[in-house]
Amino acid sequence: MNYIDVALIVIIVVIGFRGFASGFVAEFCSLVGVLLGVYLGSVFASPVGNVLKNVYDFGSSTIHTTLGFIIVLLVCWALFVLIGIVLASKLVFLRLDFLNKGLGFVFASVKVFFIFSFIAYAVSQISFIRENFVQSARANSQMYVNMINIAQKIMKLSVVDGTLQNLSDITQGKASADSLEQGLEEVKQAVQNLNTK
Repeated sequence: MNYIDVALIVIIVVIGFRGFASGFVAEFCSLVGVLLGVYLGSVFASPVGNVLKNVYDFGSSTIHTTLGFIIVLLVCWALFVLIGIVLASKLVFLRLDFLNKGLGFVFASVKVFFIFSFIAYAVSQISFIRENFVQSARANSQMYVNMINIAQKIMKLSVVDGTLQNLSDITQGKASADSLEQGLEEVKQAVQNLNTK
């Protein structure tokens, strides 16, 4: 363990205390809201953008689609934050608040670990950083190696790849009915898979 590992552990634990203050339910609901918001935003950005175009035309399909994505993301996130607040208040009433806070610490710490994993993965894709820093970090930091390995496995998941492709289409102005149909098919397939388990 070197100074990189120590620094990462300290940051993860410190941010974990924020999770203790918020509680597991609030942290979990907030994260689910963001992840689901990004996914649904990438699928429904184009149709929501078309509705916005009927309200006010900015003269750019990219602007409409981007605003559609942001609106879907914010609505989904806000809905899950409200669900988290309601559920957390029920746990206080049931005297399970300490369990909620303890699990909040663990969940926030794990969440920060994953966020750092994706940041490390993204940074490792930049050539001049890969040449100068990544080789040294891989040789000296076990945490860094674990973060990169986990991020690589997650990035290979089909739902992540599809969402990234949809987001790429949105930013390049290529969002279309085809991507909407494909996204709806993926949602339908995921629901069928859950029902068969």
